[in-house]
Amino acid sequence: MRMKNSLRVGLAVAVAGAVSVSLASPAHADYAPSGADAVGVGSDTVQYLVDFGADGDATGDLGFNGGGAINKLVSFDATPDANARAGYLNGSTNASLAPLNPTIVLRSGTNPVQRPNGSGAGIAALLNDAPTAAFPDGQINFVRASRLPTAAEETTAGTAGFGGLHVVRLGTEDLRLAALKTGSNAVPLTAAQLFHVYQCDAGYRKWNDSNIGGTSATNIVPIIPQSGSGTRSTFITDLQTAGGGTITLGSCVQTAEENDPSAITSGNFGTPADAIAPFSGSRLNLYDSSYFHNPATPYPGGAALAAGIKILSGAPPAGGSAYIDTRGLFVVFKQSDLSSSTIFEPGGTKNMIQTLFSGANPYFKTAPGQALVAAAGADPAYKDCGLNPTSC
Repeated sequence: MRMKNSLRVGLAVAVAGAVSVSLASPAHADYAPSGADAVGVGSDTVQYLVDFGADGDATGDLGFNGGGAINKLVSFDATPDANARAGYLNGSTNASLAPLNPTIVLRSGTNPVQRPNGSGAGIAALLNDAPTAAFPDGQINFVRASRLPTAAEETTAGTAGFGGLHVVRLGTEDLRLAALKTGSNAVPLTAAQLFHVYQCDAGYRKWNDSNIGGTSATNIVPIIPQSGSGTRSTFITDLQTAGGGTITLGSCVQTAEENDPSAITSGNFGTPADAIAPFSGSRLNLYDSSYFHNPATPYPGGAALAAGIKILSGAPPAGGSAYIDTRGLFVVFKQSDLSSSTIFEPGGTKNMIQTLFSGANPYFKTAPGQALVAAAGADPAYKDCGLNPTSC
């Protein structure tokens, strides 16, 4: 069950070439999960894998909640918009955006809290989810993540009495560099080149710099996902590994919601022809499947929304191999919840985590569960990565 908690007004047009702006409006009543529902937050990249797993896809395949479940699988998306666009305050314009801190109600009868946006933000929320009398197991049961937990996060989970963090991989995807689909000045780049591009170093600022090898004399516009994003974390780690040091993002770098193609196509963060950003392969697959439709058209909706971007692949002009990271798409939960004695579904024998994610044939390991992972654009690749994994 995908959860949204505020009305939106989207200032988007039928192609992703226009910036997408969602404005905050008065709150309205919405489903708030019960104490027995499975509730997750976190990654923008992984959200559609869990959304489809919960409620099915647009072609009629049912998810977990459609199979007669009494207690629901509830996934709060990273952003307050079903097209995964960022939200902005009233008064925002394309030239002056005022980001919204959207809120959610994690459980019925509780106060709104800030919506965790990204893998890091989701894990941080889980680690701060202390048990209470009303919710002895906390309010957050799992986190969507496009990266593994860090050693520091695992230590915190142990100190908090959670027994560490358990990870399950739902699927995999390729993280690559994206650019404008038509008319782009961009060329494929290596991770080592990107290390310098994102530091705005001299000799790596223009497409025709000898270190880059392109033909345009215009400035490169590097875009990076928001703080707390697993994609941001993975991308920076990859660049630092290739560059042999700690990266310092330069003043030329723009920040945008991860996996939103309008960050490139709109021109809001720089000339579209010069813009580049790391982009989720599963998300682009979802665009190419015509899942997203024109948000400016009232129900029953308009034409399919074209992403308007392409992946930069092939040989970089200056040599080397184009940036790519084949990565896992995960759910993370407290190790202590795996051994809970609380049965999830009436008449069942398994607890919540065993029913959905880990153990003997959990839902996301089944053929229907993995088929919905594929429908969300990822490569099905279920694996129980275990407690505090360093790789998976």
